[in-house]
Amino acid sequence: MENMPCWRREATVWLDTTSPGLPAEKREAFYEAVDRYYRQNPTAERDAHFLSVLKEDHEAFPKILREINADGPGSSSS
Repeated sequence: MENMPCWRREATVWLDTTSPGLPAEKREAFYEAVDRYYRQNPTAERDAHFLSVLKEDHEAFPKILREINADGPGSSSS
């Protein structure tokens, strides 16, 4: 985890905690969606309010996971 961007570490910890049994393809789709989320909401612009950034992210992650799980076969309910 050392060489991961901080957003990836945060997403990994969140996903491991909330959905440890999520299939690999769903995990990768989640990480790709989180990457898109961060490109659309750059953290550099939000660093001054780190705790609010974490709150925003932890509100966004469940929405992203629901979208991933709704995308067809292999859907897992958490």
